[in-house]
Amino acid sequence: MKPTLTLLALASSTALLGDSCCSPCEPCCVPQPRPPVCCECYVPSYDDMQCDWDLFLTVDFLYWYADETDLSYSAVAQTISRSAVTTPATATTASSYKHLGSKWDPGVRVGLGWRMDGGWDLYANWTYYRNHKKNSTSVTSFNTQFPALGASGIINPWIDTSLMNLYTTLFNEVSAKWTMVFNQVDLELGRRYWLSKCFTLRPYTGLRGAWTHTTFKVNGEADQLMTTAAMTGVPMNDYLIDTSDQFRNRNWGVGMIGGLQPTFYFTDEFSLYGNAEVAVLWGQFNNRIKRHYTSTSTTAAGVASADINATPSSRDNFSGIQPVVDVGIGLRWETCWCDDRYRFNLDAGWEHHVFLDYNYRVKLHDVDIEPTALAGTAGRASSSYSEEHNNLGMGGFILRARFDF
Repeated sequence: MKPTLTLLALASSTALLGDSCCSPCEPCCVPQPRPPVCCECYVPSYDDMQCDWDLFLTVDFLYWYADETDLSYSAVAQTISRSAVTTPATATTASSYKHLGSKWDPGVRVGLGWRMDGGWDLYANWTYYRNHKKNSTSVTSFNTQFPALGASGIINPWIDTSLMNLYTTLFNEVSAKWTMVFNQVDLELGRRYWLSKCFTLRPYTGLRGAWTHTTFKVNGEADQLMTTAAMTGVPMNDYLIDTSDQFRNRNWGVGMIGGLQPTFYFTDEFSLYGNAEVAVLWGQFNNRIKRHYTSTSTTAAGVASADINATPSSRDNFSGIQPVVDVGIGLRWETCWCDDRYRFNLDAGWEHHVFLDYNYRVKLHDVDIEPTALAGTAGRASSSYSEEHNNLGMGGFILRARFDF
């Protein structure tokens, strides 16, 4: 009886081992011999999986920054001596410019691919990234129409001066916030092949869809003493001014992509990889500006009254073509197990992405309309405007895991 039980136990153990994940392939799946590595072999070992489903998954952890070019939110202006004999003898001019700077935030990219015969593959991925940053600039309150000699005020380049009081253009404090939400979907068709014993190349082409939402908000505060008209002898009023300018940009686009992905192998497991691609997207630009300006004046007698309370808005919608440039480089470790049935990659690298002519923002300029015999009243109006074109740049560290099965 004991020998029989022993044989049964050995048979059960053998069956369990045979069913393990690292057992040889089933008889219906016969591993094929690998071709030698040389310039004549167009199917790389990377795709020479055995008894697999020809699928792979990717998950990327992104730790990126994002910036827009030419997006200074304010300038510090200093009062300097202009002339000893000319009135006025001083001038307040810009001495330094303030930017939001760079802030790092996490993001994610996930993908699903299908490997086909001959080194071909079809790969789809989705990228999500959100970035938020803010900054502020303040100076000592000068509490006059212009700072004294050697003192400073702040220029807000984003205000609509037609809504401001006459000569009220300098602030005591200006703050800004910038938020971006980025989504992108790529569908790639590529083919990976050997160029030499240690070098592979994957050219690819495909489609891209991207949509983004950015909000840029600038707030200004001023406390100034001034008269309602120049040189009238009227006692000065104390004006407390608050301004808010919010620019919202929603962009979406679809188009084509194309690129190259070289890989240089140091060993069977370690390699240096790169990526260079360009895209051309056609889409819609939807821009909206909302402003809110308030001003409270207090007379020398202490009587306060609301002076300005304006909330205008404007829209700008148009279609256009947007070029995109993407580059990346990094180190890769890859390994196979279970008789080449499974493969795992781990990448650590750096990426940069540039969206050219990404945002359009409008700056308004005003003109004073003096009283005339016909009108009998004075007014202010926006006389012209200029468009600010900004490039969007994103990039930073990337950690990617890929699993072939």
